[in-house]
Amino acid sequence: MRLSIAAEDRVKIPLPRTVIRRIVSRVLSAEGLRVADPWEVSIRFTGADDIRSWNLRWRGIDRATDVLSFPAAEGEGASYAPFLLGDLLIAPAIVAAHAARYRVAPEQETAFVIIHGILHLLGHDHLSRAQRDHMRERERAIMRELGYRHAS
Repeated sequence: MRLSIAAEDRVKIPLPRTVIRRIVSRVLSAEGLRVADPWEVSIRFTGADDIRSWNLRWRGIDRATDVLSFPAAEGEGASYAPFLLGDLLIAPAIVAAHAARYRVAPEQETAFVIIHGILHLLGHDHLSRAQRDHMRERERAIMRELGYRHAS
């Protein structure tokens, strides 16, 4: 697995890279994929203003969010790179605010949004109630496998 982790200026990566790699690996394994295959994922940590502008541009929603997923399997050229999963954009400040609201550690909430984002890259969604229930079940199961007592 190739995992690129980066942060914008003045944005701190909230978890050690080894922990992020373990989270991504666990999601891939839980979804029946071989971690040894050449999967490629990029995770960029950014500020609230930046993620807000991306959210407006790509989703038409003018507010900051915790995570945005950009699956490589969508759009032109998707069939040319079968192991390219896509990109995640994560705003640690928004994640920390959600952690405070849900009364969990920011590290736990960061793990949750990484799981959530990777599941989106793998084709999961939450547009219908059935999809949302299935995705939540997968998130909770993976959080338990990683040793977190509950998902947000």
